[in-house]
Amino acid sequence: MKQIFLCLFFALFSISGWGAEGQFFFQPTDRQHVVTPSLSTSIVRVAVPDATFPEFDDTSELKSISLAAEYEYGLLENLSLGILQSYSYSDFSGDGVTSDIERGLDDLFLYSKGFHRLNNLWTLRYGLGASLSLENSKPDNQYSGRNELTPYLGFDVLLNKAHRIGGRLTYSFLVGKQKVENTFGTVAEFTGGETVSVSALYEFNWKNGLVGAAPTYTTILGTKSNNSTSETLRFISNPIFANFYFGDSVTLIPALTTSVLLNNELNGVEIRSYVGLTATISARFKF
Repeated sequence: MKQIFLCLFFALFSISGWGAEGQFFFQPTDRQHVVTPSLSTSIVRVAVPDATFPEFDDTSELKSISLAAEYEYGLLENLSLGILQSYSYSDFSGDGVTSDIERGLDDLFLYSKGFHRLNNLWTLRYGLGASLSLENSKPDNQYSGRNELTPYLGFDVLLNKAHRIGGRLTYSFLVGKQKVENTFGTVAEFTGGETVSVSALYEFNWKNGLVGAAPTYTTILGTKSNNSTSETLRFISNPIFANFYFGDSVTLIPALTTSVLLNNELNGVEIRSYVGLTATISARFKF
């Protein structure tokens, strides 16, 4: 049963997305340094039929707290490079289940962003991310065991000084195989699990900040191994974010992402209810 919740939990992180927490296509200017520490908390709560008494619900939840540090450098006026590393603590619990705690470093994330101004209003956005799992996924660590590449292509349109709209298509795919190690040291290898996300963007700007939303539809294809196959997941999520400017160098960024699971069942198990929520507070320092 825990595999179902772990699958949904990591799916929530995948749909939270990079660049989804305030000023959707933020990018530093030429030779500008940007440091962004953040704190986030997430919860996935799922109800399925009880195995013995199916008229009753079996409810489990997975909670997580994550500390992250991000550095981005403006290599050129329209090109930047960045790195993101986080440390997470998660606690899985459920009806009749002993609490199971995991902690440790998450996958290392490297990325590059670029843009091309088509005219005074339209801007083409593009980028490439690389997620590096430094170890196999194990019961006592936070590594996914997946090395992935994530290109994206998007655009935004400045309607006037206050309103901006846009969109983004993101695709993540596995490089090599995902390696998952159990408590006995046996390693299972998986393929698949590609993720496709389509986001719409709206931002409203004012003198000292902005607010925005980026509703996103995400499909996570099933994974395959020699003796198992997981099902495709479909989500709708809605990151809502704000920027509060303190001078030209400091920005406070609160964000909240809610998600809705579109699957009625997973691996033959009925999903009666699903709650996915991530709250983040970040501070962006430019120098």
